[in-house]
Amino acid sequence: MQNAKSIHDRLFFSAKRNPQLCTYEIRILLVFGMMNIGTEMAKKLTTVGIDSAEKLSETGSRQAFLKLKAAYPQLCLVHLYALEGAILNTEFNCLSETTKKELKEFSDSLKK
Repeated sequence: MQNAKSIHDRLFFSAKRNPQLCTYEIRILLVFGMMNIGTEMAKKLTTVGIDSAEKLSETGSRQAFLKLKAAYPQLCLVHLYALEGAILNTEFNCLSETTKKELKEFSDSLKK
């Protein structure tokens, strides 16, 4: 999870960018407080029953992606990378090549 300063900075940046940011969105960002999980992804996760960083970590990126994909079919491989990165506390584009390959194979298997 991110430290309090980075969460504060993220909330400040979001509120500055969108002064209409509602209390619900702020609460979601505070609850998740994970790298790669923005307001929209947090809302989507909440709609499929994953309402905290702990629940996402317990569920795992692949199972979370399956739940999200059922509700939001337009999700793509990058979303899976973002979920894995959030769990590992790393930027999604910094995942190892091995991890990216495994996640791509998983994502491709869903298309069959």
